[in-house]
Amino acid sequence: MATPPKRSKISEDLILSVAKEASDIEIPRADVAPPYFVEWIEEFALAHNVVKEMMFMAMLPSIASLMGSRSSVSPSLQDPYSENFSLFTLCISPPSSGKSQAFRHGAKIPISHVEKVNKGACILLDKFTDAGLRQHLLKFDGLAAIIKDEMFDTLRTVISEKEVGTLCRLYDGDSLTSNLGNNSQRVSTEETSLALGGFIQVKNFLSEIYPAMVSSQNGLDERFLFAVVKPKAMTRKETQVFKEIIYCLPS
Repeated sequence: MATPPKRSKISEDLILSVAKEASDIEIPRADVAPPYFVEWIEEFALAHNVVKEMMFMAMLPSIASLMGSRSSVSPSLQDPYSENFSLFTLCISPPSSGKSQAFRHGAKIPISHVEKVNKGACILLDKFTDAGLRQHLLKFDGLAAIIKDEMFDTLRTVISEKEVGTLCRLYDGDSLTSNLGNNSQRVSTEETSLALGGFIQVKNFLSEIYPAMVSSQNGLDERFLFAVVKPKAMTRKETQVFKEIIYCLPS
């Protein structure tokens, strides 16, 4: 394991200042989603006592992973350029802000449902190695999702063990060819669709993960969509109203 370079200590005041400034930037929801979806995601998020931005950041990589390696997106119907649905996201938020609820209802439950319906499918990964991830992608048609309610340990391991290059190549949708298992059979997949996302605490991100991403100098930080979210606590009585709307519960 490579030893990370020494970095200057970042003060608590600077961390809080950066977090506050970033959390004041709003997602242009009207530009990226129809009004009915914005309304639904807000009610769905509040039903589980998290703000809609946190639920949105849990759902983004989930949707990307479920679209699959054979899907792509283009700027317009007339533009021949297209990209696959590999998506790296990271939601930065303080402790007790609802990361577990957002992950459970925005990522784990819907992906697990698809895995259950499609027997034999395996999309959501917990622990992985560089070789293990490659073997998984080759076995499951280039499809994988690494989404967690706490990404600190995962990202620290990935960066320190020099797996960043592999993630960057997979983000770009590169094809894979390798031996699958212990036999000599060559297996290949033309495209890959890797969704990497989740949540991390503000201090861990600003003091360790982001500086390590930048110092690796291979563009991993430029491939991530970052969001800083301010939580909003609600009472059980307040969330019950939205649960009745979403799940059609009797009042």
